[in-house]
Parts: sequence; C-alpha cells; structure tokens
Amino acid sequence: MKQTLKHAEQLGLTVKNIKTFEGHDTMQGFNATVYLNGKKAFHAYEAAHGGCMEYRVADGNSNYREVNDLIQELEEKLKTFPKYKTTLGTKEYDFQDNLDCVIDALVSRALEDKQIARDSKKGILIEVQNGYSILKFKAGTITAMLKKYKQEAVAMMLQGHVAKELKAGNKILNLEYLKSIGVKA
Repeated sequence: MKQTLKHAEQLGLTVKNIKTFEGHDTMQGFNATVYLNGKKAFHAYEAAHGGCMEYRVADGNSNYREVNDLIQELEEKLKTFPKYKTTLGTKEYDFQDNLDCVIDALVSRALEDKQIARDSKKGILIEVQNGYSILKFKAGTITAMLKKYKQEAVAMMLQGHVAKELKAGNKILNLEYLKSIGVKA
C-alpha cells in the first residue's frame, strides 16, 4: 500500500467526504470525492459487489465526458510508473497499480487515520503488520487515567512503556498525542 500511496501523491490525488456502507457479503463499500491537486475532480463509488469502481461527475462544473477523459489520463499515467514487488501470502508478485487501487488505498488510509485518532486516547498504539494494536492498562484509558490521576503521574507511567516499545523498534502511532501530555520520546 505504501507504493500505491506514493503513486497517489505523484498524481496529486486526495480523497474527502468518505461515506462507507456494508455491501455484498459484508464487504465495505464507499463513496468519496476525489481531488486532483486540491481541486474537486470526480466522485468515486465502490459498490462492494466485486466489480470495478464507478466514477461520476462531482459537481455541476464538469460533464461525464470530461470526467471520463480525466480517468483515462490518470490510468495512462499509472501505466508509466514502474511495476513493484508485492507479497500476497507467501508468494511475491510484480504489481502495477490502476486508479481503483490508488483510490482504494487513499480511502483505506483516511479511514485508518480516523480510527487512529479515535483510539489515540485509549492506550499506546503500536504499529503491527496489518494495522495496529492498543497497549491497554488496568487503570483504564489514558483519558480515564488523566481524570483520576495527575498528568505528570500518568505521563511518567506511560513513559516507561513508550521507552520499552521504542527500544524494541516498534513504531508508536499516537506518539504526538503522548508527547502532548508530557511523555518524552
């Protein structure tokens, strides 16, 4: 996904206004507005039925032909990017992104960022292979501990756990929040 997100950045693509829903066989579908270099470009719709995404006009200032031409232009640019290696299970494959892959990666990252923001006050968020785990405490969430104990005491307690995780080479996803309450890294 990292390479796909780099491709999105190279193309100047971002997504906003993401709405998710349960699609076919509990797959997650979404609607999102796609921006090109900060300007609203088109609307992406993933119906979660196993087919390709649909792209639609995002506002009254463009028409379907313009959106279709833009989609084709983006697909052609993606074909010029070099293939990269990706691992699925135990096998490694050469992979070439298409626009569906890029938009799906942008939506996934945005949803993950939103979830990280929600979970950042629950405990220490440690990156794992396919997401993150939350190091929780018997005393409750960080928010609950801050209500019950002095901030300095909570920060000192968290400091030891943060130091241990960093020493082990683990990436802490909510480190900025932890720093904001007095944890040093």
